[in-house]
Amino acid sequence: MIEDLIKAPANLAEMIETAQQGLELSDTHIAEALGFDHPVVTQLLKQGKMRLPIAKVPQLAEVLQVQPAKLLQMLLRETSPDMLEASEACYGPMLLSDAEVRLIRSIRQAGSGREAGVVMFDKDAVVAMVVATPA
Repeated sequence: MIEDLIKAPANLAEMIETAQQGLELSDTHIAEALGFDHPVVTQLLKQGKMRLPIAKVPQLAEVLQVQPAKLLQMLLRETSPDMLEASEACYGPMLLSDAEVRLIRSIRQAGSGREAGVVMFDKDAVVAMVVATPA
């Protein structure tokens, strides 16, 4: 992912600019990926003159090859810090490590659409076993 090349951007505009350069994307390409007809949208986002609609986070994350949660966290930090704080107070940290994401995906896959429970055998070694409940 391109985010491996991005050294903690200060803001969303910087993240867009850095990823765009690294991936050699045009303003038009980014605007179209977001569902907009005009490249000026990308320019306005990079200048900080337009706020990214929150519903566009997944599309922008995909085109910039960054984690959607990281992008959403940055957007909320800039536009709705109280919402970010409340969300993280209720649900815990927004960002998961790659290992945590793999574990969650494995649990969901093993459950095959059913609720799955996790039994921890050794809290120090963090060994987990997935147990799918009956349908």
